[in-house]
Amino acid sequence: MMTKVEIKGLREMKKAFERVGKEALKEFETASLEIGQVVLTGARALAPGPTGRKSGKWAHAPGNLKEKIRLKKPSERDKNKARVYTTVGFGAGAAYGVPVELGHKLKINGKVVGYVGPKPGGTGFLRPAADRNKAMAHERFEKALSAALDQWVK
Repeated sequence: MMTKVEIKGLREMKKAFERVGKEALKEFETASLEIGQVVLTGARALAPGPTGRKSGKWAHAPGNLKEKIRLKKPSERDKNKARVYTTVGFGAGAAYGVPVELGHKLKINGKVVGYVGPKPGGTGFLRPAADRNKAMAHERFEKALSAALDQWVK
């Protein structure tokens, strides 16, 4: 005894599944950029202000670190691999942000005289800015996924 099964609309269903992936990627990219902007604003608010140092080996423009914190958008290459993420980090001319963020040794005349360590309850300014917005990020990504699925169901 043989049973015949006919599935109608399989091709359309396959296309719909492909479409939901693309729609989800667009929604996640938008969400990622929104979250990145919030973290960027928070990091700039927490970054240390001008040192006033105008000369010497480590001289830099006052407030330079706050200006140099940047938002990096998802690249087309990553989008083609179905990866979407936004990075908040330092632009050119602000490499000193890393020791400010993570802690560093204090040297006088080549001799280590101390250590500026990470502060309890969150180091620096980038990590605390991200941590403070964790719940909002989860909610926003849930909303993005829901929006993508809603478009697929229509």
